[in-house]
Amino acid sequence: MLTYPFMGATTTNVNFGRIWIIGMFALLLILPRARASARASSWMLVALALLAAVVAVRTATTPGTKGDYAYGFRVWADSLLLPLILFAVVRRVVAVRAAAAEWVALTLVVAGLLLAVAGLAEELLGVHLNQVRFDPAIGTVRLAGPYDAPEPYGLALVLCLAGTLFWLQIRRRARDVHFAVIAIVVLELAAIFFTFFRVAWLGAFVVVVTSLGLRPKHFSRMLGVLAIAALVVGLSYTQLEKTSVVSNRVGNTQNVFARVGAWEQGIEIFKQNPAFGVGVNQYTVVASSLPYLNVSGTNSVPYPHSSFVLMLAEDGAVGLGALLLACGAVVALLRSLRRRTRSAADGALLGTLVGAAVAYLAFSLTLAMLPFGPSNQFFAVLLGLGAGTLDRLSAPRRRRAGALVPRVGGGLPAGVAA
Repeated sequence: MLTYPFMGATTTNVNFGRIWIIGMFALLLILPRARASARASSWMLVALALLAAVVAVRTATTPGTKGDYAYGFRVWADSLLLPLILFAVVRRVVAVRAAAAEWVALTLVVAGLLLAVAGLAEELLGVHLNQVRFDPAIGTVRLAGPYDAPEPYGLALVLCLAGTLFWLQIRRRARDVHFAVIAIVVLELAAIFFTFFRVAWLGAFVVVVTSLGLRPKHFSRMLGVLAIAALVVGLSYTQLEKTSVVSNRVGNTQNVFARVGAWEQGIEIFKQNPAFGVGVNQYTVVASSLPYLNVSGTNSVPYPHSSFVLMLAEDGAVGLGALLLACGAVVALLRSLRRRTRSAADGALLGTLVGAAVAYLAFSLTLAMLPFGPSNQFFAVLLGLGAGTLDRLSAPRRRRAGALVPRVGGGLPAGVAA
């Protein structure tokens, strides 16, 4: 989990990362089963498996792109199969061992630190670990860290930020550890800022507010954290808006209109094959052959800029239905976890997962994130934390030795005076 996201998707069909994560599947045969499986947790697993199966079938029936038929299956394995395995393993581990949640969250802390350092080194020192993408709209290079695109890097940072904040709140830490983790949070926020993705800024804000403030039956806490976070962001913006990059990002609306045109074009592509779509990895091929759509003087781009539009166009109504089912399963998981929350750590996990889910949804609405493996894998780990915790909380409590058990007919046990 810690090493694979830094290897990225390669052009080979087999690499160490894929073997390592698939090997984790063997843990499901070794680890003991949870004493109970919550319905929402089981449905989450079923929904993810169904989504992976639908895309796998459509991939198998789509001619290969980039001159390599296996390319589609590599993308599918990294973006859907491996996250499914991670979810199943983390869910099982956390369900049978409550302490495992802290260790899983710690891997996200370390991963977030490494990602942040890689991005800041890229920004400040010009050290590039992968492809360099210059964005003329903001006049600078987009940070991508160890990945081949900046989008999964931005989302992975936000998700690792969520995991870091959760680990910080699980229990009281030594002062040195506490300040060290706060320093990691600062580094993650700095790296997120330098991605210059507005959706990443929004996602980080939501994660901080919900992770620190969202607790069942504590609405005043949420308002307090929201007010403080809004004040900090407002004061920071008054200083940062003076820089040309920030002002261009905040005030730029051309890419918004280009996205709207791309979404309209995606609907037109969907109409070519409403049931099953035009095929996996075929969106750009088909869109490039269509005339541009002009929205408010801005031409559309041949990219979907939304996971939902991507699924609608490439996998049709069947694929979009599977994706929406997975979204519904996430909502059901969060609602069930909210009802089962008992401790402060459970409340922190709930707030963290809500923020991570909102951030992932925001990215998916404005960017085609589904084909990117690293960010999907981090999100699967967080969902596995939630599902495993829900299974553990749903298990019947074991009776203590010597506990008094009422008779079926009511009243106290025999021999006990009223």
